[in-house]
Amino acid sequence: MRLARICGTALWMLISIFSITCTTPAIAEDQVATRLAGASFKVADLEKERQFYTGILGLEEAFDLKDSKGVVQSIFFKVNDDQYLEFSSGAAEKFQLEHVSILSADLKKSAAILSKQGIHAGKISRSGDGNRFFAINDPDQVEIDFVQYMPGSQEAKHRGKMNGNAVSDHLQHVGLAPSDNDATLKFYRDKLGFSQFSVINSINGHVMVPGSSGDAIELMTTLTDPVLIRQHISFAVPDIHRAYDLLRARGLQGTAEPVAAKVGHWMWNLRDPNGLRIEISGEPDGATQQ
Repeated sequence: MRLARICGTALWMLISIFSITCTTPAIAEDQVATRLAGASFKVADLEKERQFYTGILGLEEAFDLKDSKGVVQSIFFKVNDDQYLEFSSGAAEKFQLEHVSILSADLKKSAAILSKQGIHAGKISRSGDGNRFFAINDPDQVEIDFVQYMPGSQEAKHRGKMNGNAVSDHLQHVGLAPSDNDATLKFYRDKLGFSQFSVINSINGHVMVPGSSGDAIELMTTLTDPVLIRQHISFAVPDIHRAYDLLRARGLQGTAEPVAAKVGHWMWNLRDPNGLRIEISGEPDGATQQ
């Protein structure tokens, strides 16, 4: 079940911002996923990440996973009932994308659909949070985890619980840094059945998770930019100036103000303590709409 606010915000954003380019994915009759479930990053300083995502962004620290000695290995921050961000320690410097998570209603069905497209799904396993998943890799060996939330899992235990402090309740997209834009686009569109769409004045590629509330993956096409600059996460908010004032009041420093972007809506970029770019995507800007 999706949050009503997520559905409303996402549909409004799609109607106002996106000009959809219709394509017919090879597996349109079968749905491999239901939405973007989140992303996992390894970072150099986990404690600073914890302070930022709870204290500044206001996300709930839902749960953590510990090793056999009781040492915290990773922390999960809740965005909404379906979406979580996971951070673990161990990056040599800054951050490292570990995997993108895609929510599946039925892993066996998803694996069968992928098999028809020549993609061998990894073994279905149980993760530390109590869910079932299998992993595949995109053309750049980015790990894509297909996850099925299970009764008794940590996510199930936290369902319906929100602290009310989060700057956003929608992880709208994850930005990737493909080395071959055409190959990566074909993988997500033709193999996984994601819908390709275009954004006004954007040079980047975009694919939407089937069946989702506007959840997407952005393929950053500027190959001259380093990977760690292109990789990012994006939250959708209904009022970007309110979000800006809120985070500044919570102590956020050293960031530019929101801008009316060429893509037709307000946008604001900031970075977390380990250098991960966070894009805040706001309401349409009437002055730039075509």
